[in-house]
Amino acid sequence: MNLHLHGCVDVGSANELCDLGLTTPFTLRVRASDDTQLQFDALMLELSGHIEIGRMTYGAAITHRFVQDAFERMRTDQCRDQSKVVFEQAYLENCSQAVLLRNHPRAAVAWWL
Repeated sequence: MNLHLHGCVDVGSANELCDLGLTTPFTLRVRASDDTQLQFDALMLELSGHIEIGRMTYGAAITHRFVQDAFERMRTDQCRDQSKVVFEQAYLENCSQAVLLRNHPRAAVAWWL
């Protein structure tokens, strides 16, 4: 869920998602305003990944306190303290230049095994 809600996961989780067939490695190159090129070794969600996220999202409609507490914990970015993370392709494609420049130093390079 961190990938879906916050646009990134830690390197170990990125490899696990690929092993499960939910994502595949994806390289995104973006030209910054100063004409330098930023490269992100990212993740692209496969159809099965979209299906699993959809199933989890349906669970958010359950009003039971324990379920709502669990979803509230998921809304906290679990990777906020990680020095290197793997970003999701769609998240990056929707980021402004400023956000891309801010995120680039945190982007893991050649993370897939």
